[in-house]
Amino acid sequence: MKLTPRELILAWITGVVLVFLPTWYFFADPRLTAVREKRDRQERLIATLETERRMTDQKGAWQAKLNEALKTLTAYPESQDVTADMLIKVEGLATQNSLTLTRREPQKEKRHGDIGALDIKCNWEGSLDALAHFLFALQEDHGMLDISQLYIKSENRGLLKGTFTINCSYLRLKAAGGPGGSTNVTATTATARP
Repeated sequence: MKLTPRELILAWITGVVLVFLPTWYFFADPRLTAVREKRDRQERLIATLETERRMTDQKGAWQAKLNEALKTLTAYPESQDVTADMLIKVEGLATQNSLTLTRREPQKEKRHGDIGALDIKCNWEGSLDALAHFLFALQEDHGMLDISQLYIKSENRGLLKGTFTINCSYLRLKAAGGPGGSTNVTATTATARP
């Protein structure tokens, strides 16, 4: 049996396809996919590195902003429990702005170096105007008090109820032994991490 030139060409093309497709599927395609994934990962890492380099270059500006913000925080001795002071401050702001706090639940203090943080979960009720004035008063507190979660529910006409969590920030001062055995209170300078 003799094959015609056309049949030889078709057989040749079929043989090439039968050899090429499995080779591509099992060997070339996985390697090309791996190379693409590595290139994408490299581009992401370069972008992350560039972002971190820019942040590192801004360290001085951020340190100055941090030091400025630390000056506005109230300082308390390390051994003093500040829960009562913070509850009184929040209650006072609420009362001044005609917002009723029906429940106040302080959480455990968290420490971040020389900065202390205390969260207070509150249930409240009042008008929208009272809530807006209360939130404005929190904003005017120069960062010592901040609100992280706010839920509002309308009970009846003009009366709102809900919950919020207030984050209280303050400095913790370390007691150091001074001359003559007396105790002096000193603040340490907070430093930003690069």
